[in-house]
Amino acid sequence: MNKFYILPVFLSLVAAVATALDDCNLNNMNASRIKCNTALIYDPGAGQVIQISIKNVSSSELVFFEDQLPWGPASFTTLVAIPLEGSGEPVVPILKLVDPTVKRVSLKPGEAIDGRIILKQRFNGWNQILANKEVSVFWSFVVDDAEARAYGRYSGFSVITPNPAAK
Repeated sequence: MNKFYILPVFLSLVAAVATALDDCNLNNMNASRIKCNTALIYDPGAGQVIQISIKNVSSSELVFFEDQLPWGPASFTTLVAIPLEGSGEPVVPILKLVDPTVKRVSLKPGEAIDGRIILKQRFNGWNQILANKEVSVFWSFVVDDAEARAYGRYSGFSVITPNPAAK
């Protein structure tokens, strides 16, 4: 595929995600029951990390399956990383098949739970790519409770600059 074709598509994606960066939701009644924040941070031990916080802002307890939280092994979090130089081909994700557990996490009103997605654990050759190229990272997920009620779709993106020390 021609890289000049990819750029307009890429920029359209960026614009769509940017409009939904903070608290994009599915416009359902459940979405107002949680507040979800995401940020891409750098952790010296883990590298680039998507930090996620989910807070119960409702007046009742909410229950989630631990493995299906956005950072869990059985989540349906969409992650896309695209180097901004070269062919424009997305970075190959590391796919893992897991059997989710039924362990539940309860959030009382006002409580929050935090988790992290460590990008070098999710993409093949992550450190080598970051040593030479800027990379755009997109993430999107739906927060579902243990009863399969959706609490909104949350999305974000960030551009990560090259890190020669990552080699």
